[in-house]
Amino acid sequence: MPASAERDREELGLLTADAALLISKGFGAPEREEPLKRAYELCSRVGDRQELASLLYQIGQFYIQRLRLVEARKFAEQAVEVGRGLGPIFETGAWHNLAETYFWAGDLSQAQVHLQQAVDLCEGLSPRELIQSYGFDQWSLSAAFMGVTELLLGAPERAFSWAGKLAERGKANPHPYSRALECMEAAWISMIESDATAAREYGDVVRQLCDEYGFPEILGFRGHLDGWIHFLQGEREIGISELTSAIDSLGAMGSLIRNAWRHAILATMLSETGRHQAAAETVARAIKLVETTGEQWAESEVYRIAGELLLRKPDADALLPSNV
Repeated sequence: MPASAERDREELGLLTADAALLISKGFGAPEREEPLKRAYELCSRVGDRQELASLLYQIGQFYIQRLRLVEARKFAEQAVEVGRGLGPIFETGAWHNLAETYFWAGDLSQAQVHLQQAVDLCEGLSPRELIQSYGFDQWSLSAAFMGVTELLLGAPERAFSWAGKLAERGKANPHPYSRALECMEAAWISMIESDATAAREYGDVVRQLCDEYGFPEILGFRGHLDGWIHFLQGEREIGISELTSAIDSLGAMGSLIRNAWRHAILATMLSETGRHQAAAETVARAIKLVETTGEQWAESEVYRIAGELLLRKPDADALLPSNV
């Protein structure tokens, strides 16, 4: 089409639809970056506030998943301003993204405040409405982060309630990707609490959906879960292999959230199988990831594991950074 405002609007619609569809490959999938950048450029010329609010959510999620938290915060704050008065379907995503930037940076109290705003805005919105607007059931992310935040702030009963709601909604959700995401996020809460039984139950649903539909990023999350469960069941080598593979595959697709936590868990596995040097090197990578990406939600857990490794092998301090 010749250059014109009409052409720009057509391209903008195609790019935003493409970016939403690519979520099934991963929020941080490299293929999403150029369409999102181009869409943002076009939206500044021909888009309306609703289009811009939707696009800012997608851009924010891309940067969050790649742990580019400074950029993610900038777009999230812009989305909150743009979304004011547009209604809950647009405002909930903006508040959620802002909450995530605080969560990953370790400011759990501030994250909780914004998550509550996002959850409250979702009240009265059906999964179908959210899926049509976001490409998936956006409520599931806010519910999951609320559950993990409650757990880390010392309210396990409320956290388990969120996990139950996620699993219940996931099992009834007709949208396969949303169903897989909701059950996977319920498993995340259970993993942090070390509830292998519940995590396995939720993971079974995820496994069936990934086997049928793919969903590469969720498949990587499932690999992390499977590795952890197999290790606990005594299948230690299988567990280590699965978790290592999950770290590699998620990193390759730009899904960097929880990466420091995954490395810390792998370090524990390696230490318990007598591979002390490999364990020390792995937890050192976890610490480096915390420092370089700013992902601090599990920073205390990373240092706790580093300390345990030192207790198991007193001369391991020679292998760890001096600040451990």
